[in-house]
Amino acid sequence: MLDGLRRLRITRPVLVLNPRMDRQFVAAADGIVDDGVVAAGELQARLRLRWPDAVVRPRGLSGEQPTMWYVYRDGRWTPDAWVRKRLEGLRRGS
Repeated sequence: MLDGLRRLRITRPVLVLNPRMDRQFVAAADGIVDDGVVAAGELQARLRLRWPDAVVRPRGLSGEQPTMWYVYRDGRWTPDAWVRKRLEGLRRGS
């Protein structure tokens, strides 16, 4: 049992999720990886069943541990709603 937990910690990629505040997206991505997906392309394909624009990009730094994947729901970085509102307020001078 302990060996399995160690292996999970070593092989599970760290997910940098965007938008982070989309709880359903975050839970889906984490759940898919927790189920044993070990390839970024496979995570992307499974996410696209629900979010067609989802993109998963491995960070790709040589020898980096743990592996990091950038996971974008909309295919690119999207500000969370609170950030978007704050930016709109700044543009209006609030």
